[in-house]
Amino acid sequence: LDAENSITGIHCGPTAIYRTILILILQPKLPHITVQQYLLYKLKPPTYLEPKKCSHKILQSIAPDCKFERHSITQLTLNFLITSYHMQIQREIILKQISERFSTLATIVTLQNSIGFNDINKSAESFLMGLLNLTYSMQLINMNLIQNNYPAIDLGDYSSRICIQVTSEHTTTKFKNTVAKFKEKNLNTHFDKLIFLIISYTQKPSISDQELTTEILNLADIYKSISTLNDLTIDHINNYLTQNLKFNNQSTTSILP
Repeated sequence: LDAENSITGIHCGPTAIYRTILILILQPKLPHITVQQYLLYKLKPPTYLEPKKCSHKILQSIAPDCKFERHSITQLTLNFLITSYHMQIQREIILKQISERFSTLATIVTLQNSIGFNDINKSAESFLMGLLNLTYSMQLINMNLIQNNYPAIDLGDYSSRICIQVTSEHTTTKFKNTVAKFKEKNLNTHFDKLIFLIISYTQKPSISDQELTTEILNLADIYKSISTLNDLTIDHINNYLTQNLKFNNQSTTSILP
């Protein structure tokens, strides 16, 4: 399927997608809409063959060992099926867009913090709350809504008993002080796990506590988690980032709302 089609001269790939399409087509119990939905999810081809070229003969050349009824497949399915080699997978495009937004955010936070502009850290708390809820199906809330300047943590999910501190610092002293404050305020009555989320370009230190489960995440970890999600969720996350991150906008002083 990845070879040049001898009749149309059009490259038919990638293999996995076309194999799935053909399997769907060859299953008589599955309606054609199943094929179309799959294509709409996976592909966003920039060009299509002219309808007159979408013939039974072309389809037969793609899968010569299969028997097809001449009019068994809708025109729409054929138009999606046989595309140019320029066809792009939408999932990959979206993931690359997300990586660029993450990279820009981390760079801006790192540079601004280096000269004492730390206000973006506070703005990032609510933004990251929404992002983490979408990525990990959590129910985080901003703890400052419960108490102004809530001690030790910024976000909390009472149902999963997980809390998060959003920070651009990465020193061992910072983490030890946070854990100490967590214990001092008896936050273990509500939370069993404390996550440090680093939003700058810094190395993750190794920390542990015998009495409290801790974990350190950065934007790279979140990105890897996003890359394992289904297409609809990834698209939802990308829309969320588009709405909440402002790039190349000279009328604002921050990329965050």
